[in-house]
Amino acid sequence: MFEAVFRKYGLIRSDASDVSKANEIPEKKQDGKYLHIRIEYDEVLDTDNKERNAEQEVLNKTRELTDEEKDFVKKALGWGDKQIAKCTIEENSLNEGKIVIHYRTDRCDLEGKRAENGVLYVRKRIEYNGIIIEGVFPKFDSVFSTYLSPENQKSNAYAKECNAKLKEAIKNDPELRSRFTDEQLKDIENNRTPTGYVWHHNEEPGKMELVKREDHDRTIGGAAHTGGNALWGPDSVDNARKGESF
Repeated sequence: MFEAVFRKYGLIRSDASDVSKANEIPEKKQDGKYLHIRIEYDEVLDTDNKERNAEQEVLNKTRELTDEEKDFVKKALGWGDKQIAKCTIEENSLNEGKIVIHYRTDRCDLEGKRAENGVLYVRKRIEYNGIIIEGVFPKFDSVFSTYLSPENQKSNAYAKECNAKLKEAIKNDPELRSRFTDEQLKDIENNRTPTGYVWHHNEEPGKMELVKREDHDRTIGGAAHTGGNALWGPDSVDNARKGESF
């Protein structure tokens, strides 16, 4: 299904002996070439920012994805039409055997700057399912971080695993334990997320960070953002494909 796309963009050689592999999600590396997706975060509604992004798309010579390209990204990441609709493809990347996608989500306009509550936004690359994703992400001050098991990465029950790992960690780390109040320690002992904190899906696949709710929750003044929840977590999978593995 994707053979034509792979050949066109140099993701497989024209003399590849087993072209049937073109129908599979590519490995991290194919013939020295990587598949890249770059994510530009911007869902702000102000007119100035929309104009800035329109100008940037012209400079980067972006266009809409073809049906084959859309299908490839969906197959690789499990994304649905809602996410694909936010993507445009950068023409120049095709000449380098890459596919660079501009994905507009929250607050790319704050790259290198801080939100009103002091959270810094930085550009970073991550790799997911053989695809390199570059984007602007919030850099929260986390008190503890851990990684979800693969089977729980797309589950809404992620807090259960994270809280269990936090509970185990404070048993062996007096310094970590000292950062919580008696009330919060009681929460942890009872397998609950400590009061005043929330588990943030970092952009790195599977990485979870315990951060202050006031920094994270936009409804109470936290930093608006798009993070791992939308890239690899529960909200990343098209509803029609729930239960599949990516």
